[in-house]
Amino acid sequence: MRCLIFCYIFAGLLGCSKKKNAPVDSFEVFDSQKPARPELEVYEEVGYWEQENRVKTNNKQAQLTSASVNVRRGLKGHFVILESKVSAGKEEKYNLIVKYYNDLVEVNNYECVWFQDDGLVQGFTGSWESERARMTWQLNFPKKLPKSKFSMEEIYPKYGERIFKFKIEEGGKLISGESKAVYMGEGFRRPKKRYPKIELSRLGSEGYWNDYETVRFSGETIELKGQSRQRFSSSGLCMISEGVKYTEGAPEYYMWVKTWDSEQKIYRMARFFESGPAHHYVGDWLAPLKTIKWVSVEPPGAIEIMERLEQSSKRSWTYTVWDGNKTNTGKGVSNFVK
Repeated sequence: MRCLIFCYIFAGLLGCSKKKNAPVDSFEVFDSQKPARPELEVYEEVGYWEQENRVKTNNKQAQLTSASVNVRRGLKGHFVILESKVSAGKEEKYNLIVKYYNDLVEVNNYECVWFQDDGLVQGFTGSWESERARMTWQLNFPKKLPKSKFSMEEIYPKYGERIFKFKIEEGGKLISGESKAVYMGEGFRRPKKRYPKIELSRLGSEGYWNDYETVRFSGETIELKGQSRQRFSSSGLCMISEGVKYTEGAPEYYMWVKTWDSEQKIYRMARFFESGPAHHYVGDWLAPLKTIKWVSVEPPGAIEIMERLEQSSKRSWTYTVWDGNKTNTGKGVSNFVK
């Protein structure tokens, strides 16, 4: 049982098993056009969506914007990933949303994490009403926003349509909005490539990586091999990595998304399990060491990772996990393949 708890505290170690060789001469296929489980069928269809938005502040005249949204499945169909570009005149805003199903909780199993282009990251839990085809979302990360009230819902009136409504009350200000999205088909509209900021370019090259990890757990040394594939979001503001650890029995999959908070000048990361929760981290750049020091904020203070970015084709890391009165450690290295 403690092995299970430890594994779900740290996403890099997904399995308390003995070492097993990875198929280093082949490449894991992470793509899938089908959902990994039936519960995910309530989310958006894969393909291209067009969206019209109306936003009001303190019930004044609405601001109108339009958005283009590309929807794809991630990590063998375990996630639905939405990448949107919102246009308001000459201004553009970008968002990335990861939607999934958390099989480890008894209620409100639907979850999503939003990544804004300024680096803000928020997590939500959802309650699905099949009779009304409605998802009601509640903020669950950050846990507390003082003097704020938040409500958000999505309604799917029929195939290929989605209505999104929200209200935010904060500091005497009321912001409300409604969006209507229409499914345009299976093809993607590939936006003009945006190159990542210097902070994100430190995270390594797009493509496949071979991963090697050594874990010290309960006095035992465990060696793991794995593989990952990473890419920048279309906005260039998020790095997405889909990965697998080859353990005895079934391989175990995970995904992380990293971004740069341009206001607080820190890195942010969400790590996802294939059928579990998301864990959130903040990271500080230690320039003399070419290292990001990651600290978990959800679960709070349980994990510390030192990720050294030696070059665009190699990175290494060490980590410490505090599990009650026990301390577990590990280290690893990733090498770029293609």
